[in-house]
Amino acid sequence: GMLADFTVLSADIMKIPEPEILKTRAVMTVIGGKIVYERTGG
Repeated sequence: GMLADFTVLSADIMKIPEPEILKTRAVMTVIGGKIVYERTGG
């Protein structure tokens, strides 16, 4: 299989009101199948 690059966000930006998108934060980023960023705490 192939390795994925993706980011997990704190909210579904396709379903929340547009002004709320600015409050969305990255929770995790995966590059080449490896976690390169993982948010800790609040």
